[in-house]
Order: sequence, then structure tokens, then C-alpha cells
Amino acid sequence: MNKWIVVRLLLSNWRRILGKPRFYIVFVAALIYTWDLSKGIVEYAMIADYPTSLWVFPLYMSNSNAVLIFFLLVILLFCDAPFLEQTESFVLIRSGRLRWLISQAIYVISLSAAYVLWLVFCSIITVFPQGALMNNWGSLLYSLANTNAPDLVELGFRISPSMLTQFDPISAMIYELLICFLSTVFLGSLMFCVNLVSHRVVGVAFGSLIVLEQFLASNSSGYAFFYLSPISWINLERISFQAGGMTPSLAYVCCFLAGVSLIGWLVSYIVFRKRMIEVLARL
Repeated sequence: MNKWIVVRLLLSNWRRILGKPRFYIVFVAALIYTWDLSKGIVEYAMIADYPTSLWVFPLYMSNSNAVLIFFLLVILLFCDAPFLEQTESFVLIRSGRLRWLISQAIYVISLSAAYVLWLVFCSIITVFPQGALMNNWGSLLYSLANTNAPDLVELGFRISPSMLTQFDPISAMIYELLICFLSTVFLGSLMFCVNLVSHRVVGVAFGSLIVLEQFLASNSSGYAFFYLSPISWINLERISFQAGGMTPSLAYVCCFLAGVSLIGWLVSYIVFRKRMIEVLARL
């Protein structure tokens, strides 16, 4: 058996997605929305004649509306899971079901990484004209968080003062990259599993409910909902980084996201190996 079959299947998936307008719609929409978020910061930097820190990505992701938009785009990105084309039955016969499924898992992981890195790139490039490399948040962001400075500009989100005091920008970027990546893989893996078991419409609806559930956790009176609200963890303030916190710990968050993603792929394999290949081609 060809040991490179998984790589070939992975590259085939990438060629397929790069040939679809949906891929470019998602990435361009993310850029446009990030530009809209950054307008207020850039405008205030021009007014104050002082640069902003480039590390604004964690601040964007502490806003529920931004998380909603970015992760509805994730649903659009993965809505065609399990990525079966009309000719896929012949590929399955030649490659084997396990190799095909492994290639799909690697594809979801790689596409998730590409999307999250694109969001980070967008967050940097949109403030770059008025930005500067700093090892701290910078006085401009502190001003927007702690004074009435947002009244002077059209700031599209709230900058949390506790974010600026609890984290340094480099640590916040690392944590945010990790959680966003795991959350994107989590959502893509569950949508793949649900679509494979039932229908793509069900998977899209299920993914949308997971994304919208963050608002239920945010508006709940206690902390219990935060333990079962994966998308809300994208806001680093919803995670306890020290022992004794009321919200989930970083270890809990990472284990939950990675563990449920793995369970999703195991369920997909169990269901997948029992399906007739002729049926699979028409999913």
C-alpha cells in the first residue's frame, strides 16, 4: 500500500477547497470584519498621534459579537463536511476507509490552523499603519479601556481593562492562538461527525447552536454553564489561569476541546466503516 496516500488525499482536499468561492468568501469576510473592528483603534491612534500595539487579537476575541461572526464563518468553512464528492467512492476503494478518514482529520486540523493564522494576520495588518511592535499593551489601548476615549471614535467593541491587567500581550496572543485553534478543530470535527451520521443541514444547525450557546453562558447567573460552553472559552476572561477559580482551568479547556474532537473522529470511524460505499458517495 502506498504510504503517501494520506498526503495525496490531503492535497486533494486542499485543491478542492481552493477551487470553491466559499473559501475566499470566508477569508475575505473575516478581513472586512476585522478591518471594521480596527477602525476605532486606528482613528484614535491618529487623533492621539501615538501608535497602538499590534497585539490586539485577544482583545477582539474577548467580544462575544466578534466571536459570533468569526465562528459562524467557521461553520460556513466546514459546512460541506464530510467532503465527499461524486467520485469519492473510487477513492475510498483505492485508499481504504481508515486512511481516507485520517486524511480528513488532518485536513480539518490544517484548515483550522490556516483560518486562525489568517485572523491573527488580519488583526495585525488592519492596525499596522498606526501600529508598532511593543512588549506591552501600550498607553493607547489602556486609554481606550480605562477612559472615555471610546466616545471620541467609533470603537466597534469594548476593550476589557481586566484583560490588560491580567495578561501581557505575548502571553495573551499565545493563549488565544491555542484556544482559537482548538475551538476551530473542535467545531469542524463535530460538524464532520454529525454530518456523517445524519445530514449536512443537521451539522450546520448543530454547529450554529454551539456557537450561539456562548450567549446563554454569558447571561447565566452562575458559573456552571461556562464548563459546558466551549466557544465562550475563546474569551480568555472565561478561563481560570490560577488555582481556585470559578471558571474552567486552562487544562480543563484544552483537554475538553481536544478530547471531544477525538471522540468525534472515533464515532465517525465507527459509523463510517459500517456504511456502504455506494451510499457514501451520495451523502
